Amino acid sequence: MRQSQTYGHESVCYRRFLRTRPHRTSDILQISLPCLHKEEAMKKQIAYLVLAASLSLVPLTMTTGCAVTSGRESAKAYATDKKIATEIKTSMYSDPQVKGTEVVVNVLKGDVQLSGFVDTPEAKRRAEQIATSTPGVARVFNNIIVGTAPTPTGR
Repeated sequence: MRQSQTYGHESVCYRRFLRTRPHRTSDILQISLPCLHKEEAMKKQIAYLVLAASLSLVPLTMTTGCAVTSGRESAKAYATDKKIATEIKTSMYSDPQVKGTEVVVNVLKGDVQLSGFVDTPEAKRRAEQIATSTPGVARVFNNIIVGTAPTPTGR
C-alpha cells in the first residue's frame, strides 16, 4: 500500500512528514498528533463562536417582555402601576368577601384588569369596587369568572 492512499487528513500530514523527516517507525506513529491538534482547535473555535453568539442573544430575549423596556411605559409609570396593584391586592386579601389569592391584578398606565375566579357575583362586584376606589386607577376591566376554579385534571 502506498502512503498517499491513507484516509482523510492523515494523507496530507503523512506526505508532509515524509518530506521533512527521516523515516523511523517511532516518528511515523506520531504523524496524526499534529493533525488532531488542528482538528481539535477548529472544533474549539466553532464551539466558542456558537457560545459567543448565544450569549450575545441573551440580553435581547430577556428584555423584550417588560413593558418598560419595550417602550409602553416609563420607569416611573411602571413603579406607579406596581404600587396600585399592590394596594388593590392588599385590600382584597383583607376583605372577607373576596378571595385575594384567586384574583389576578394587572395594571398598565392606570388601567386595571381583574381576572381569576370567585364564588359569588357579590364577590366579583366587591373586587371591582376595591379596584375602582384605589387612588390612581383610571379604568377597571373586570374579567373575573364566577364559579369554582377548574382542577388541574380538568374534572
